[in-house]
Amino acid sequence: MVARSLDGGGRSWAPQRSFVEAQVARRWRQGLPDEVRVDLTAGAHLGDDWMLLGQAFGGATDGDGARWLSVEATAVRRFGDWSVQAGWRQTVAGRETAASAGPIVGFWRRF
Repeated sequence: MVARSLDGGGRSWAPQRSFVEAQVARRWRQGLPDEVRVDLTAGAHLGDDWMLLGQAFGGATDGDGARWLSVEATAVRRFGDWSVQAGWRQTVAGRETAASAGPIVGFWRRF
């Protein structure tokens, strides 16, 4: 995992609290092909109560097996210790995997 915070570089139009983050993982499975997964996220805070996220989730199994890439765009609204996330996830590429699209809803709690 690697991540980087960005401050907007003093530009008035740029988000002042933004970030990028990447994760790579290897999954070993018994009786099924092993796989590699990659998750990428870019986020920007717009004021104290709003955040926008763009994410990509991809992976591939060993050999000539399944491969997939899904992208997601969401907005997160903060309400005190709770936040609500809403957006859309869409499969944009894949082989031997289901194509899917649909809404995303999440609830976050600060503690």
